[in-house]
Amino acid sequence: MKKSNFKFSHLWIAGAALVLIGTISSCSKSSSSSTPPVKPPTNPGNYDSSNQIQPTALVAYWGFNGSLTEGKQNLTATNTGLTFVNGVKGQAVQGATSSFGVYSNVGTALLALQSFTISFWINSAAVDTAFPTNTPGHGAQGIFFLADTANQFGNLGIDLEPYKGSAPGANPDTLQVKLSFHSYGSGVVWAGWGPELLMPASVGKWTQVVFTYNGGSGTLVGYVNGVQGGANSLAGPYGPFNGTETVYANDPGSSTNTNNAPIMGNLVFKNALAMEVGTWPWDTSPQLFTHAAVKGNNWEDDFHGMLDEMRIYNAALNSTDVNSLYILEKAGF
Repeated sequence: MKKSNFKFSHLWIAGAALVLIGTISSCSKSSSSSTPPVKPPTNPGNYDSSNQIQPTALVAYWGFNGSLTEGKQNLTATNTGLTFVNGVKGQAVQGATSSFGVYSNVGTALLALQSFTISFWINSAAVDTAFPTNTPGHGAQGIFFLADTANQFGNLGIDLEPYKGSAPGANPDTLQVKLSFHSYGSGVVWAGWGPELLMPASVGKWTQVVFTYNGGSGTLVGYVNGVQGGANSLAGPYGPFNGTETVYANDPGSSTNTNNAPIMGNLVFKNALAMEVGTWPWDTSPQLFTHAAVKGNNWEDDFHGMLDEMRIYNAALNSTDVNSLYILEKAGF
């Protein structure tokens, strides 16, 4: 929290004017003499700053305030063409064709993730397929990847999937975000998972997305603007699901696990030499994943939207903390 000065109004007592000037504590990002600080919104978690939410579990944070530098471990990036614009809090990073940031040092905390929460704000135009040619701003758009030299879609990654809203009852103003994660844990056969979360009425609007994974229970939950995804919002191998699903180490046979497959359990990442933001790990220069056939496949593209306030925790936040994070970040705290 930072302190800001607030001037109380004149108080008249017995015909004499008494001016009181006090200092109060607030968590606003900035203050000025002409604009009184705003109190943090009341929320279920009783926090007054987003930084107070599970601070010991926070292992990576990007504010994107004019820089790609990660704020928790001070990981720095080489920026190729990414720019900065007004965001949901301060500035945000703006993607474009052939624009990305590469981190040659990923630290140790991200590689040690067994459970996780990844939270971020996104603002994007509608995305549809790019076939038969790669059209800028269309096709699946790579957003963030903790690269894996042995696995095309990384240890942990986020991309924006094409979605036309053509499904029955679907809102054409919907975005679809895909979470990718891979585990090298003992006994894990189905090592790579890619659930997709539908975000209705989110095209061209700042929208918060949160995924949590609990290694102890194998439970994955997707949230949109602080609320668990609704009916049929989370697509998986045997979905769709209502915002939450169980992640298995092998083929469950059905959504009710008729094969009695074990859960994936605590994640095990490896082969991470770098991470990037703004594209796919094979579209960077040099490539972070070198086994892909070509750069610029006709089904994919660089990220063309805006990204802000990205956080990664080494634990699965509960629903109260997720909702509190949304309320506070939206209000600028």
